[in-house]
Amino acid sequence: MEVPIHYYKTVSTLSEGLYMDKGSKFMAYAVKCENEDELKRIIELYRTQHPKSRHVCFAWKSGPFSNLSRSSDDGEPSGTAGKPMLNQLESNELFETAIVCVRYFGGIKLGSSGLIKAYKTAAKMALEKAIFLKKDIYISYQIESSEENIFILHSILKTLGIRITEIESRKISIQIISSDHLAMIQKIKMRFEKNQYEPTDGDFVLLYCKVVKL
Repeated sequence: MEVPIHYYKTVSTLSEGLYMDKGSKFMAYAVKCENEDELKRIIELYRTQHPKSRHVCFAWKSGPFSNLSRSSDDGEPSGTAGKPMLNQLESNELFETAIVCVRYFGGIKLGSSGLIKAYKTAAKMALEKAIFLKKDIYISYQIESSEENIFILHSILKTLGIRITEIESRKISIQIISSDHLAMIQKIKMRFEKNQYEPTDGDFVLLYCKVVKL
């Protein structure tokens, strides 16, 4: 049986690492990055900031549910830059995190093993300086019902401190923290259904309501 994930780890602020070998300079930046559009902007930012650099390589991990990863050697020999940095993200169990490494060539080739060591070390140095943040995972629902029921639910949800992301006259969208999910949906049901309350085994079902997990 798969153990549910209640939180994941990312970096909270920008951190940097610098590794030098035979005149080449490897400047690694670890930064929070939630999606691929943001990743493109981050890479372009460092290209703009370092117009004379030889390579701008990167590795990125998405959030834990989509679990996507991207990496680029940006002209370095295949597997010598992006992959070693991605391995650092994975060994630190990081999500929504990118490492961008800018290389200034020093005139002496390092060979594949030297490049792997350089990109790995620069990334490791950046992550060693990073401040990590644990982010709670939320489960999202949309509830549809009559105006009266939505009004009642809104009051219950506010009292319980549940995150409300959208509300209309006949619809409300909420997010429940994963670690407290089962206990919280039971509290909602008890207060809303009252004497008609029946406990649930985990599925969120409410009388007179259509509940959709998003």
